[in-house]
Amino acid sequence: MHATGVASFFKSGEITETSQWQLSNDLVVPLNYEYRDTDNDARHARLVFNWETKTVTNDVGNKPWKMSIPNGVQDKFSYMLALMQDLQHGKTNTEYKIADGGRLKTYRFKTLHSEIITTPLGEFNTIKLQRVRSDKKKRVTYLWVLPDRHYLPIKIERHRGDNVSTMVISELK
Repeated sequence: MHATGVASFFKSGEITETSQWQLSNDLVVPLNYEYRDTDNDARHARLVFNWETKTVTNDVGNKPWKMSIPNGVQDKFSYMLALMQDLQHGKTNTEYKIADGGRLKTYRFKTLHSEIITTPLGEFNTIKLQRVRSDKKKRVTYLWVLPDRHYLPIKIERHRGDNVSTMVISELK
């Protein structure tokens, strides 16, 4: 992900997220996750999941942590694959536990409706989802997914007050 337009005045670097996982009995099982921000080495994070001991470890900045995890925990990228998998199996309201910052966060999604959207790749029939938050922060996140492409997210929009951030697919290989 590269900052472009006005965002490039504030952020010149690149953010890379990598998730290694395996599919086991139709479930996404994360093995390793890495987050790297070329502008901020302190934000570099590498999570290692150990399913034999049911723990995840991370050495981020000067604040390493290790915690116990239940089955089904995801990283901040693999949950999207788990969401795609669940949607393919007909689930419309989904919930994921995410290992992040030494604690478990819960991401919940509900299906809203079908919607036609336009992207640089053309017009698509999508299903719009909303991340349901239980916290008091005034953030709303929407995802548009392609049912005919295994529910691949092609647009993500985050609302924080009057600020709206949008990511739209620009290439599909």
